[in-house]
Amino acid sequence: MAAKKFPKRDLFTEAVTKWKDRLWANDWLIDMYDAPDKLHAQEIPDGPVKGTGATPLAEITPRLAYLTAALYYDGPALDEMSDGDIDTVALHEVCHLVAQPLVSLLANVINDAVPRGADDVYAKWLGEANERVATHIERIARKGVKEWVD
Repeated sequence: MAAKKFPKRDLFTEAVTKWKDRLWANDWLIDMYDAPDKLHAQEIPDGPVKGTGATPLAEITPRLAYLTAALYYDGPALDEMSDGDIDTVALHEVCHLVAQPLVSLLANVINDAVPRGADDVYAKWLGEANERVATHIERIARKGVKEWVD
């Protein structure tokens, strides 16, 4: 079944392309899918209600060895957002690609060094750290580079 196209899909695609270029991530090939059912609910530990889950608007799954990634997004949800917020979602997902070499290295170190029983604790910590780093890079790119005026 073909994915439904949402009206702001081109805006989202263009924003991903723009941020790949600005963050020097053009060596990554990204396949994009409007597939809300592929998005995973994530616990937000610092959110207003601890222990609650939230489904992301987009989620990127990088394959570092091949410099490829699958980017799943919720087209209908993005369609309800402002153009600026859509741009921020695209930026955030590209930031994950920028951080991926370090995330991958850290995951390998943890997997080799940690006893098998602690996998869940470290996987959760790594996921949270990955989000914090991507958000930090996103904020630098969004607010720190004055010549990037849209």
